[in-house]
Amino acid sequence: MSKMGRLDISNDEQYDELYARYQHKKKNTQDTIKQFKQVSENLHALSLSISQLVQGIANTYENSDPIHPHIEQMSRALEQFDENYVQLFQKEVQFNCVDNVTNYIAELEAPKQMLLQRDKAKIEYDEKSTQMKKLMESKKPNAAQKMPLAREKLQHAESLYNTTRHQAKKQMADLINAHGRHMDPVLVSMNRSVASLAGGMNNTLGQYDSIAETIEGSPLKRQQVTVEAEESSSVGEMQNFGSESHDGSGGHTPFGGSSGTSTTAALQRTSYPSHSSMGSAPPPPPTSREIPPEFNSEWYYLDENLEQKGPYDFHDMRRMFQSLTINDSTHVFGGEMSDWQEIAEVVGLKMALS
Repeated sequence: MSKMGRLDISNDEQYDELYARYQHKKKNTQDTIKQFKQVSENLHALSLSISQLVQGIANTYENSDPIHPHIEQMSRALEQFDENYVQLFQKEVQFNCVDNVTNYIAELEAPKQMLLQRDKAKIEYDEKSTQMKKLMESKKPNAAQKMPLAREKLQHAESLYNTTRHQAKKQMADLINAHGRHMDPVLVSMNRSVASLAGGMNNTLGQYDSIAETIEGSPLKRQQVTVEAEESSSVGEMQNFGSESHDGSGGHTPFGGSSGTSTTAALQRTSYPSHSSMGSAPPPPPTSREIPPEFNSEWYYLDENLEQKGPYDFHDMRRMFQSLTINDSTHVFGGEMSDWQEIAEVVGLKMALS
């Protein structure tokens, strides 16, 4: 029994310890729900991202390319992984993990009302205890007359505080003890779900490895793209093809037109000499590292903001083309050109850059 006027009854170390453990369980269990949901969402996003990546690679090939059956195998393997393992993992996590944890969280909310009652009773008891202490120390004549009623109120406050404190501690202890009953099955289910998911992932990786070995072991037979040379209609046109003409502004073009005439238009009206009309076979095409004489000069290009870059020698242009700094649609100027053109439009330039 506590002494009247002292607050030692409201200092309960056991309650403080239980409350700290209870709050720890409650907070971390609530965080677990968020983490389970995040894992499920991330797995689905990963599966979807890989599927989109495979489709993106597939889109770089033409429909007739013999690689497509292998890409279809990869897509099917991913679909099976998502359906048989990722979606199953999500269902198992929801049913065996999230639902159980949610039920435990609901139980953890049960003591909330009792904890509020206990806090309210504690405040009431501390106030009555303080009033009683002041009456005992008071020298007023009526202090003794007020003492019986104050003592009665203090005893009532003490009884209510003890009752609510005991009930609150019991509820918190029960929930702490129930933690294993709720969370042990969650842990077991999670381990099994992860093991199943890992098995499915290994199976899918095995299929991908097998597809890779098939592609490497039997090179695909692709029909090569060829361009047939056009025959010249006359020797005169062949001679005109290499001549230069000048306009009033001093511009010139290797196609016999003015500097304002596009290379594409000139190409469309120009015929090429046949091997027989030239009298001898053409020289062998340059290797990938040689620079054709007509391209061995300073070069400029327009970046994505249409700003002029250069000058560069052809080796630099080749390096930028192979590193994708420039591409088929990049506008360039150099060599024997009379105007800006896309790389793909300049005869032989793309091959020389590759």
